[in-house]
Amino acid sequence: MILFILQGIVVIILISAISSLIIHVGNNENPAVESIKNKGIYFYFFSTVILAPILETLIFQFLPFSIANSKFKHKKRLYVYLILASTFFGLAHLYNLSYLFFGLITGFVLAFFFYVGTLRKENAVLLIFIIHSLYNLLLFALSQI
Repeated sequence: MILFILQGIVVIILISAISSLIIHVGNNENPAVESIKNKGIYFYFFSTVILAPILETLIFQFLPFSIANSKFKHKKRLYVYLILASTFFGLAHLYNLSYLFFGLITGFVLAFFFYVGTLRKENAVLLIFIIHSLYNLLLFALSQI
């Protein structure tokens, strides 16, 4: 489980680094994060490191997986799920073109890790929450420097 989480974190950090080299469009500030920052550091920490990852895991990984799982056969289910989850995650992060690009790819990676977690008969919601939360914790820490 720990190795799985570390693999997820490494993949997302690599994607973040590579995508920032590939595409850079204007201002990369996230207006939602900027408004949360103004409410104080504790609220900012709770919102970005705890609340957002659990809500986004439930909405953008668990819910599409449940829908695809109940409506489609095995092979088709995976494709439908990955497309739904990554698209919804990307659109939820549509602050500008670079966020959309990163959101689509990150959404795909998180959805893929969620799917693999379910195949491994592990608590996929918990795994993805931890991966997402640790990534956001890293971003939070870097924003405080």
